[in-house]
This record gives sequence, structure tokens and C-alpha cells, in this order.
Amino acid sequence: MNNRKLHYDWYKDPNVFLQEQANKPPCRHYGQYGYCEYGLLCKYTHIVYDTASGQPIYPPELLQWFELQKQEATLNNTTAPKPIPPTQRYKLPSGWKIKDLPLSLRPPPSKHGYDWSNAGFW
Repeated sequence: MNNRKLHYDWYKDPNVFLQEQANKPPCRHYGQYGYCEYGLLCKYTHIVYDTASGQPIYPPELLQWFELQKQEATLNNTTAPKPIPPTQRYKLPSGWKIKDLPLSLRPPPSKHGYDWSNAGFW
């Protein structure tokens, strides 16, 4: 359950994730000792508010989560797009007919606009 929650939380919008964290009731253990063994999996929030300014103070695990999200976003944005290979026409070996192939090996009908660039050679 914990790994599943971490996985789905990773793909959430950071603003939505922060709002979910802020809407939880405060964690007593984190408030008392400044640490909670559950981290982001805790069912209570670790966000505390500064008494003087009222500004939120985010826990280290939440700041680390935001930093990792930012790093992944920059990596995904700077990656060069893969060049599109030229369209190739594939042919069956001589003597083979498409109608004799099992359904799982038949090519999709051309009217569906199938992209053949990822198909292998015979």
C-alpha cells in the first residue's frame, strides 16, 4: 500500500499534493519531536506554521519531494526529441500470405493509420 501511494503521489501536480498535505490534521509526534517515522506516508500533516508571520514551514521530506519533482521536470524538458525514422515498407517472406497468418501476426488494417516505425523486420 505504501509503495502504491508513493507511486501515485509522485505523478500528482505539486500544488494538488501540497494542498492535500495542508488539509490533513497536524501530526502530534512531528509537532512534539520534530520528526515522524512515517514521513510523507503519515496520515497527518507535518506542515507547521510560523507563529509570528503565519507562513507555512515545510518539513524536509516535503522540500526534498519538491526538489526531485523539479529536477525530473527539467530533465524531461531538456531531453532532445528522438528523430522519427523514415517510413519503411515491410514484406512477408516469399510464399507467405497475410490471410494465412494467425490473427495475432496480421498487420493492422491500413485504414486505421498504424505507425509502422516501431515494427520489427521479418
